[in-house]
Amino acid sequence: MKVITNERTIKSRQAISKYASIAGFVFLLGGLAISLRSNYLQLAYLSTFAGFALATLGAYHVERWSREPIAHEAIRQAFKGLDDRYHLYNYVLPTPHVMLTPRGLVVIRPQRQDGHITYSDGKWKQDFKLSHVFQGMARESLGNPSVDLGRDIERVKSWVGKQWPEYADEIDVKGIVVFLNRNLKLEVRGADVPVVRTKELKRTLRGDVSKAMRPINKTIQAAIVKVAGG
Repeated sequence: MKVITNERTIKSRQAISKYASIAGFVFLLGGLAISLRSNYLQLAYLSTFAGFALATLGAYHVERWSREPIAHEAIRQAFKGLDDRYHLYNYVLPTPHVMLTPRGLVVIRPQRQDGHITYSDGKWKQDFKLSHVFQGMARESLGNPSVDLGRDIERVKSWVGKQWPEYADEIDVKGIVVFLNRNLKLEVRGADVPVVRTKELKRTLRGDVSKAMRPINKTIQAAIVKVAGG
C-alpha cells in the first residue's frame, strides 16, 4: 500500500493545538490578574473570554491531532499489508481519508467516540459518560456518521466529475464508517453503510465493499494517481 499524507496540514493543526492552548492559558491568567484591579473589569472580562475561546480551540485540536487514536495513523495501521495497487490519501482529496483501490475510490469516515454507541431504526445513540462533561466543547459529537459519510461520498463524486467527466460514470465511490477507539462498545443493526471498528476495516474493504464496485482500468487509475499523487 502506498500512503500519501499532507504533512503540512498535520503540522499546522498540531501547531494550532499547541499555541492556542498556551495563549488561552496566558489570557486566562491575565484576566484573573486584571480582575484584581476594579478599574479594569471590562478588560478582565475580555481577556477571560479570549482565554476561554483559545483554550477551547487548542483542546479541540489536541483531541484530534495529538491524542490517540489519531485518525490517519490508525487508518494506515488498519490497512497495513495491502499491496501497491492501493493508495491511501490523507488530507489530500476533498475529504480527509480516501482509498484508491483497483475497483474505485473508498471514503473512510473516522469516528473517535468511546463508550456505548448503537445504531437502530435509522438512529444513532451514544450513552452519556461523566467524562464527556470534562471534555466539554473539545469532545467530538457523534452526530449522524452514516449521513456524514454520504456527504463525503458526494464530495468525492463531485470532484471526480470535475476532474474526469469522461470517466465519472465508470468510477465507483463507496464509503466506510470506522470507529477508532478501543474503549468502545458498538452495536449496529440495519445500517445502510458499512460501520466497523479498525480491526475489521481491511477485511470490509476487500470484502463487501469491493464486491459492490466495478473494476477500473489502469488508465483511469493512473489518471487519479497523477492528479492526487503517489
